[in-house]
Amino acid sequence: DLHSFPTRRSSDLWQTDALTTLGWMGPANYDLAGAAIARIAVSWQERYHLTPVGIDFDQLMLQMPPRGLSRPEVMSLLAEVYRVCPDSYDQGGFPDLASFVRAVESHPVLGLWWD
Repeated sequence: DLHSFPTRRSSDLWQTDALTTLGWMGPANYDLAGAAIARIAVSWQERYHLTPVGIDFDQLMLQMPPRGLSRPEVMSLLAEVYRVCPDSYDQGGFPDLASFVRAVESHPVLGLWWD
């Protein structure tokens, strides 16, 4: 089923019970629940101008801002991403941190994935 939620801005969707309505409980094998991850996504939108664009049972996709992020912003964001979703780096096939940083800087969508 497709659900729509009237909002003034995209982060409003993540601040409501939309994730619960959609049946997203958060990653099954990680300590953060969907509501906690939604609050973090809202924080990232406010601070880094990321826009939530997709969600699946084990994924959250966030669009990077059109202007991109500075290297310090990317490093700060990725430190937070690692605390929330270490699988994105640990199991993402990146040989080192520099390759992870380059991937995030060069892609329009940041994908979080929990194994």
